[in-house]
Amino acid sequence: MLAYYFLLWVLLRRERADVVLTTMHKEVVPIAHSAIPHAKHYFYYRTSPLFLEDRDIIKRMAAMLDGFISLTRESKEYFDATYSKNGAVKSSVVPNFVDLTNFKVPSREEKRKAKKEYGFSGNDLVLGYAGRLSSEKGVDALLC
Repeated sequence: MLAYYFLLWVLLRRERADVVLTTMHKEVVPIAHSAIPHAKHYFYYRTSPLFLEDRDIIKRMAAMLDGFISLTRESKEYFDATYSKNGAVKSSVVPNFVDLTNFKVPSREEKRKAKKEYGFSGNDLVLGYAGRLSSEKGVDALLC
């Protein structure tokens, strides 16, 4: 693993990027920052709630960032309140999205046909879930 991070540092140093966007791997932020300190460093956080992360690691990482991008408003607000005093690090939310040219809300008739096809009555409430099964997602609330 050490060789991987060293190679990453060497590549970043050689390329001299103006902007570095790190996604998920918070341990890469200090490596990237030391390789090219003049660059703008952004971190895209797209996983479990930020408050579950190691506070010391996030605090050290935040000191090296120019920007923090979160998937949820809650993580952004937590980051702002906990790690970006007086807005020292700009933060923003970039939520997941659905391309409505590829996916559409089914009509009442399409819903009725689908319920019938799968053996549900017209009055049955049908719930669907797409995502990882972890406690913070609250899937258990759907099943109770």
